[in-house]
Amino acid sequence: MSDIRANLAAGRWQRVLPRVYSTFTGDLSRSAKIQAALLYGGGYAILSHRTAAEEWEILPVIEGPVEITVPYTFSAISQTPFVIVHRSRALPHIAAGTHPPRSKVTDTILDLAAAQRTPHQATNTIVDLLGRTRTSVAAMEACVLVRPPFRYRPAIRYGLALVGGGLMSALEVAYLEKVEDEH
Repeated sequence: MSDIRANLAAGRWQRVLPRVYSTFTGDLSRSAKIQAALLYGGGYAILSHRTAAEEWEILPVIEGPVEITVPYTFSAISQTPFVIVHRSRALPHIAAGTHPPRSKVTDTILDLAAAQRTPHQATNTIVDLLGRTRTSVAAMEACVLVRPPFRYRPAIRYGLALVGGGLMSALEVAYLEKVEDEH
């Protein structure tokens, strides 16, 4: 512990998160931030939500906190603005087995939809993200069946039905609801 304190005091190392230090100075790269967040989360932590979507190349990479999911019983808490910690009882089932570890594409899409502010945004998230990936409606339906979201379940199922009916973007959803359904 005295070595850590000495290197921090001398400016050779920097504290990134509680119990996580970088052994170099200067700004952290995106991969260094991801590794620091995963180390902070513990041995079972995986990338999830926005960060997993960025790693799957579903969404563009933006500057912001790294989102991880840890087992429900772990003590890690969010450290804004660096890391957002989510908890899951289903963690072994949603991990994709990639490097760095992240949630499966279907679970990533489901997490992003359930994290939206409104049911309408959840529906649009499902439609937009399924339109950007090769993920099938059947795979998403299986994910929802195994791990039903507590939030926006009807909106998510509606989004899956819209994609199953051929819609591929939120713009098409808006056209359907505002133009076709009103006539």
